[in-house]
Order: sequence, then C-alpha cells, then structure tokens
Amino acid sequence: MDDRLDLLLTGVMPAILMVAVALTLLISLLLLHIYRRAVVRSMGRSSQVSSDASSQASSQASGQTPAEFAVATAVPSNQTLSSGDKTALYAHLLKAPWRQAVIYGMGGLGYAVVMSLALQLSFPGPIVPIQFLCTLLLYLWPTVIAFALVAASTRKVLTRLILAYFMGLIGVSFVADWMSGPTFIWMNLLLLWFLFNGPATALLLGCLHPRIRAVGPLVLTSLLFVVSGFLAFLFLIRSQDFLVSGVVLGASVSGQDAFLLLLGIAFCLSLVFVAPLGWGVLRWIRVGYEQKRISDQFLRLVSIGLLFSLVHSINLASMSGSVWILSGLPAFAVFLWISKTLLDRQGELSVHAGNGMNLLLLRVFALERRSEQLFQSLSLHWRHIGSIQMIAGPDLVKTTIEPHEFLDFVTGKLARRFIDGPQTLEQRLAESDLRPDLDQRFRVNDFFCYDDTWRLTLLSLLKTSDVVLMDLRSFSRQRAGCIFEINTLIHRVPVEQFTLLVDRTTDEAFLQETIQLAWQSQPPESPNTLKSVDTLQIFRWDSGASPLFALFRVLFGTTVPSANASPAKPA
Repeated sequence: MDDRLDLLLTGVMPAILMVAVALTLLISLLLLHIYRRAVVRSMGRSSQVSSDASSQASSQASGQTPAEFAVATAVPSNQTLSSGDKTALYAHLLKAPWRQAVIYGMGGLGYAVVMSLALQLSFPGPIVPIQFLCTLLLYLWPTVIAFALVAASTRKVLTRLILAYFMGLIGVSFVADWMSGPTFIWMNLLLLWFLFNGPATALLLGCLHPRIRAVGPLVLTSLLFVVSGFLAFLFLIRSQDFLVSGVVLGASVSGQDAFLLLLGIAFCLSLVFVAPLGWGVLRWIRVGYEQKRISDQFLRLVSIGLLFSLVHSINLASMSGSVWILSGLPAFAVFLWISKTLLDRQGELSVHAGNGMNLLLLRVFALERRSEQLFQSLSLHWRHIGSIQMIAGPDLVKTTIEPHEFLDFVTGKLARRFIDGPQTLEQRLAESDLRPDLDQRFRVNDFFCYDDTWRLTLLSLLKTSDVVLMDLRSFSRQRAGCIFEINTLIHRVPVEQFTLLVDRTTDEAFLQETIQLAWQSQPPESPNTLKSVDTLQIFRWDSGASPLFALFRVLFGTTVPSANASPAKPA
C-alpha cells in the first residue's frame, strides 16, 4: 500500500491538481455566463420607480428645469490641484504598480528561498551556491506572474518582463556550466523549468483570463482547499500506525482493497470536514473583503501562490520521497507573511488623503472585449490614486464583479444590488467604497440599474466624480443612451473635467452634430455657457501606439501629444 500511496502522491496528484484547475476554468465560465444573463435580463426590466422620477432625471439633464439645475461637482478636486500636485499625482500613478510589484516580489523571493533550501536539503551533500541560485530562479517564476498581474499594463511591458526572466535563467545556467563543467547546460535548466512550472502555468493562464479573472481565484481557492484537505487526511492516516492498522482490518473484513479504502476514507473526510470549511473560507473572504482586510488583487495572488506551492511540493516529493509533499506550505506561509508585513508598512507610509480622485467611466456597452482591455489597463494604474465608478453594463459585468457580489449571486441575493428608485440609489451611494484597501488600491464601484433608473443614477454619480471618461468607440445614431450622456456632460459638467474617447469605429460626423446640438441648447446655469466648443477634449485612441499614458495626461489636464488628442471642431 505504501508504494501505491507514494505513486499517488508523486504521480497521480499532479493530475488531480490539473483537473482542479481545469474545473476552475469550466465552473467560472459557467457561473459567469449565468451571472451575465441574470444581470442583463434585470437591466432590461423596468423598476417600480415612478415615471415622475425618471422623467425628472431626463428633464434635469436636458435643462428643462433650470430652477433645480446644479453643477455636477461643486468642489472638483481635479480643478483645485496645482500643476505641481498634478505632476506628483501622475508620477505616483505610473510608479505605484511597480512599487507594489516589488512588495509581492519580496514575498515571492522569500517563497523561492524556502523552496530552494528544501530542494537542496532533500539531497545528500553540501549546498552548492550556483546550484542554489539556479533552483532559486526556477522557484521565482510565480513571482514573475505576480509582477505581470500587478504592473504590466501593456503587452510590450509583459514581453520585456518574460524575456528578462528567461535571459537571466539562461545566463545563470551558462555560468553554472562554466563553473561546474557539463553538468549544467541551459537546455537542462529550461527542461526543469517546464517540469516545475509549465503545466501549472498553462492552466493558470486560463484561470486568469480577463473574462473569469474576477471569480477564478475564489473558485480555485475553494477547489485547492479540498485537494489540500485530501492530502492532509492521507498523511494523517498514514502517519499513525493504529489508523493504518484500522484501514487494513476494515479492508480485510469488507473484502476491499486497503489502498482504495484509504483513498475513499480520505476523500469522504475531506468532503465532510473540508468542503464546509471551504465554504466558510469563502464567507470569511467576503467579510474580509467588505471590511477591507482583503483586496481582490491580494486574493488573486494568494490563489496563485497556493497553487504553485502544491505543485512544487509534489515535484519535490516525486524526486526525494513523499515526506517532502508538504514542503510548499511553509514557503507559502513565508510569502504571505512578507507580503502582508510590507503591505501594512506601505499603508503606514501612504500619502493618500481623503477619498482619492474618483473617475467615472461611461462607455458604449457594445464594445465587449475592447471595453475589457481598456478597463484592465486603465484600472491597473488609476486605482492607485482613486476609485473607478461606473454604471454596470453587459460589456464589463463579468470583469468588475467583486467577491461579495458574486457570493450574493450564488446565494440568490443578486436582486438587492439593483437600484429601483431614489431611496435605493441614496443607499448605494452611501455604501460606495471610496477608501483604499490594505494594498492602497481603490476599488471599482459599479451600480446595477434597471432600464428606467440608470439616468437618475448617472446624475448622482456626476456629483461624486472628479474626472469623467466617456468611451465613444463604436458610437452611432443607434446609441440613444450615449446621446443622453453627452448632453448631460455638456450641460452639467465643466468641460475641463471630462474627456471623450474615439477611434476609427466612431461615427465622428454624428458625434460632432450631437456635440453642437448639446452645446447650443445649454441652460444658463451650465458651467460651459461662456466657453467655446473648441475647448472640449476629444482623445483619439490609437491601439498601435500604446496611448494609455497619453490618455492619463489628458485626464490630468497636462500637456498631451498632438498625435493623440484633438479638440472638437464645429460640424
């Protein structure tokens, strides 16, 4: 039985882990598909709000009730900032992701050191520094993934990061080859990298796809929790002679194979004790997220670290014996301790004041993948200086879902998230999370609206937003909702505080016509009545020129390259 158990732990368990990750992908896709359908179906329905409230929102935006008209942001932080403050804030926006990547990198380095020591100690003989360095680089691969998720906002940066890692790996292997003879060659080290990291990386990339990244860590963590429990019960039974004797006696009495009986007992114990505990962990994650003890990014990196610690433990056990099967747990604990300690220290030194600079993101809901790509790149940087607010739509509903929203959906409580009138809207605005998490990143506040409450929600969000970005790619005459939003922005928001984003898919002739009509119909109380339409900022998005940082400069009101931005011209 011992031989077959060793084979299970070192040969079959990797396959079980891969199945767990594959199940994460399938379950996440299925749940998010059902979630999106439920949200879209609710968005198309009307609420119980009175028609008077809905019509009042429309008339206020169009300027038909001047007596009730008010500028959207009475004290906009974007306008009170000096040019020096804007420059400092812009610099922080650019550097903050990399500073945070260094924090997780230090945690990943601690993980790699512990795993490298375990690998060196598992073989007889002294520790050879060059060998230790090679294994250290192998175990640093999860840290590279963490760097990519935390700081790589463009494909160019991601490519450079991966190339730098493999160049370092090959460079160290050549040094080892020169120092130790033909024992170390770069092809062998790359083969080891594939054995150590390849399969887990391939499946992990599927679980971290932007379309399921929001819930993938939750599902993966729960499944890995069950797998870890299965392993723990196997070792518990095997380590106690009286338990092994009981399994053998039970097998002889029942006529069953002792090894299969052991697996069945460990599996049943895992289901009975660990599965409920796993659900409890999910509820703990929800409470921790709501109380800001856990961030979405920290949860994502924890799930990655847990997966690689299990895979690396199994690899080590396959080479040095099953006694090393739990070696990844102390390494994972070191990663958590270092990362959490440094994040807490970062919080003590934080320069955040108040609620940060809030960005309202409006867009054409039909953009789908392009909306996801812009949102991921934008939020990776912006969330270090302020929150992002938006009205939930079918394009980003699967990307911006938060842990507590997902668990509300699973437990059948999604309907309470929808705004059905002014009172609910006031409650949702009061519940908006505008403070940074433990990693000093702000959150995304998405508002779920029925078909007749989104206009009312828009007017309220404008009052709490410092900057507005409206993505008008694929804008055309059929986008009546976007026409209402353009009119609302021009009538209610100072032109310096909002930017319209376009590309070749935008019907620019119709856009200019819409802008002109809105500008000419401004009520006297509009903050833009004495301004020229030429001051309205239209940013042209060129996907081939990495315009993300030029867009940031536009949003901060600083100098922008003329190739990317152009003022609105009269039709």
